[in-house]
Amino acid sequence: MLKPKSFRVGKRKYQLTEWRNIANPISKGRIFYDTGVILLSTHSGYTGKPLSVGERNTAFWHETVHAILRDMKSPKNRDEVFVEGIARRLAQVVATAEF
Repeated sequence: MLKPKSFRVGKRKYQLTEWRNIANPISKGRIFYDTGVILLSTHSGYTGKPLSVGERNTAFWHETVHAILRDMKSPKNRDEVFVEGIARRLAQVVATAEF
């Protein structure tokens, strides 16, 4: 999947930046609402090995879902299980779409 360099959700523009690994070893991405920056990890914080394309795509969608839910002022924005479930399904839609 091609990832954009930036995108808008509501009035906020988000810039994507890839990072070798994020300080939190569990996290594959991080969103900074105040600056409009989304960091996407390229490597596992645990093993240091490169993340798979699928893991990186899901991380992109995960952070994008956070941006959307925040724009909607939804309390679901803090529900990581919900956000991850939506992100995995969006990644699957994009990966399997036929045009």
